[in-house]
Amino acid sequence: MPKNNILLIGSPIEKERAVKTAFLPGHVLELSGAELQKQSAAGIVDAAKYIANIDRGGNKGIDDAWAVGDQASFFIAKSGNSFVCRVAASAPKIVVGDYLAFNGDGNLKKTATVAERIAVALEEVDNSGNSASDAKIQVEFI
Repeated sequence: MPKNNILLIGSPIEKERAVKTAFLPGHVLELSGAELQKQSAAGIVDAAKYIANIDRGGNKGIDDAWAVGDQASFFIAKSGNSFVCRVAASAPKIVVGDYLAFNGDGNLKKTATVAERIAVALEEVDNSGNSASDAKIQVEFI
């Protein structure tokens, strides 16, 4: 797992916006007015796929949160781009090739529903025994 990289493969557009609610690099985001917050709707596929980047200017890393009022860097993911994203605490085990969907809290979740698929897992992550924090996972958007 890269120590301080969210973007793994691709050349997505990178933008900046003000932060409405705190989030971590790798969280999936949405706009609330003109500000960024964690993506809040589960199971949809037609939403923009914004991925929070690290705060390179603030010399922070992959586990350092963006705070309310910060000017956050984010990527607009497109098909074929690979990123380090996040899955929720206590999420079921994910294996390479599993399809992922929005979880509604800034994280991705494993899905068997074809209509919800937005990404595929590039690595195995088992966060089922961790009820305290989310976990990072390498994914490719489809």
